Amino acid sequence: MTWRQIYKANVLREKYGAVGKVAARYVLAGFNVRVEDNLIYVKGNDMNAVLGVVSNENRLNSTINELSRIKERLGTKTVLVLYGNRKWSDDLIKKIKDKGLDVKFIRE
Repeated sequence: MTWRQIYKANVLREKYGAVGKVAARYVLAGFNVRVEDNLIYVKGNDMNAVLGVVSNENRLNSTINELSRIKERLGTKTVLVLYGNRKWSDDLIKKIKDKGLDVKFIRE
């Protein structure tokens, strides 16, 4: 970890909130990230991925549809990040996996 990575991670956390906290984890792991709205584009050692961050169910359906379109168009790995300390229902997780998306949980 360099001072530049730590600085960039801190700026992301302050500027983007929950999305920035997720992006900061990838910056500190050595990946290049780009944040747009609630999507994080990750690029690094032979890995290209798009992460969609959701912290409540209000934006869940729109994020799932957007990630599905990106997966069809670009063919990259798409991951839906469920952020926060709440318990997500099993039906919801099954719905996400049926769309072909990977699920990752990040607690606060």
